[in-house]
Amino acid sequence: MLIRCTCSNGVVVYQSPRLLEMGVKHAFSTRIGGISSPPFDSLNLGNPMERDCQDNAANISENYRRLLAGVGLSVAVRAWVQQVHGCGVAVLEEPSGGQPHSPGDTAAPDIPPDFQGTLAVDAIICCRPNVVATIRIADCVPILLAAEHGRVVAAVHAGWRGVAGNVVASTMDKLEQMGIKPGEVIAAIGPAIGRDFFMVNSDVTTALLRADLAEAIVHDSGRQDRVDLNLAVRRQLARRGVAQIDSGDYCTYRDKEEFFSHRRESGRTGRMAAVIAPTCMHG
Repeated sequence: MLIRCTCSNGVVVYQSPRLLEMGVKHAFSTRIGGISSPPFDSLNLGNPMERDCQDNAANISENYRRLLAGVGLSVAVRAWVQQVHGCGVAVLEEPSGGQPHSPGDTAAPDIPPDFQGTLAVDAIICCRPNVVATIRIADCVPILLAAEHGRVVAAVHAGWRGVAGNVVASTMDKLEQMGIKPGEVIAAIGPAIGRDFFMVNSDVTTALLRADLAEAIVHDSGRQDRVDLNLAVRRQLARRGVAQIDSGDYCTYRDKEEFFSHRRESGRTGRMAAVIAPTCMHG
């Protein structure tokens, strides 16, 4: 299970006991502890796409500052990508020719422009000190991974399209190419829309059946089919040999006081974030 934590600055997050035990600084944010006004109240970390209702960029920036400070990542430089509901994975490695990192080094690194919202991918693998990998969510599944004693971490965004296309497998492929064994990976699955509220049409169920995820589809007589995205992601991680998984019974749609939900609010709402940094991160 994830644990709910109220940071000293009032920001409320969920965290993985397994990742905490590794010393990996991370968080799944809630909507609690920020400065944004309705409908983005209050810890909004992103704007809805193609909507006339937008939060102020300064509010979002301050909310990120509060989130990162709350979980001990105050000196972090944030890396993020476009998120296109696909299966692309970007790797942010140590700069070539750079000096070996000293554990006491808290200097802010330079981030390639591609990792400032330009890359059209849905997962970031990060090996660079003092960088926090970030993905945004408002019903989709956030997944955080760590390996090699926390020196390699990943943040993954998985909506139903990412699940059907298996962005989890794409990320695991990259990690294995880096020499990381699946059995060494610790995973945490954050709050997403729950099975009771994710009604879907036949195109979604067809895509999930093709991905061998029939068990994640809920059929009720006389009702629209529903999908358990959390279960689907857990199955995909297990199939790739990831045995250590923290998760929980959280629902962004149901738990309005805690989470933003794109589906519940018809798009006029904010975004949470999942953040993670390598263990050499200081702050």
